[in-house]
Amino acid sequence: HVHLCTSTAALNQFLPPLLARFAVQHPDIHVDLEEQVTTAVVAALREGRCDLGIFVEGPSVQDLAPQVFAHDALVLVLPRQHALARHRKPIAFDAVLDQDLIGMNPGAALLQSLQSAAEQRGLPLRLRMQVRSFDAVCHLVAAGLGISVLPRAAVEPLAQAMGLTCRALTDEWAHRRLMIAAGAGRQEDEAVRTLMAHLTAASSRQEHSQNAKARRSQ
Repeated sequence: HVHLCTSTAALNQFLPPLLARFAVQHPDIHVDLEEQVTTAVVAALREGRCDLGIFVEGPSVQDLAPQVFAHDALVLVLPRQHALARHRKPIAFDAVLDQDLIGMNPGAALLQSLQSAAEQRGLPLRLRMQVRSFDAVCHLVAAGLGISVLPRAAVEPLAQAMGLTCRALTDEWAHRRLMIAAGAGRQEDEAVRTLMAHLTAASSRQEHSQNAKARRSQ
């Protein structure tokens, strides 16, 4: 058994097909999957409560010797009739600080990024509601209760289904790295190393394929 603790961003954007292939290639290794916010993933790794963790870069984790798992990009999520939806070019986060926002629950790396960006500008973050899942965020945006910022690959299918618009952000922090690390004392476990090697190699191939598709569509 390998206990894999992962952030929502990695679970929604990358993990399902990677874990499905791993199950076929390594039927003798059972993966127990747990979804947590980034701060909880890092805490579980340090305390030895999980074997492998995937989280958004940010916390100081050099003691865990993390590797890059994948990259993602944050986008603004809007009702189609919203004034900002008329902009075709990327939008600066400054332009949304006067808007009501639908955010993730405390501890989520995404929420911390938004709070940090607002603090750097000396402005409050107008959080109207906070929820646990990307799907719930999109439902609240579709109901006209606010706008949000979510990872592109995770939100685009939801946005299309709910009639929402996504717009890129100009801010550097909107381009993130997802990291993977073994838990304390688990770095030499053969099953952990096998899963980690599979996930890093497979996510690299998947990301290369997505980038190639994006270039062809430009």
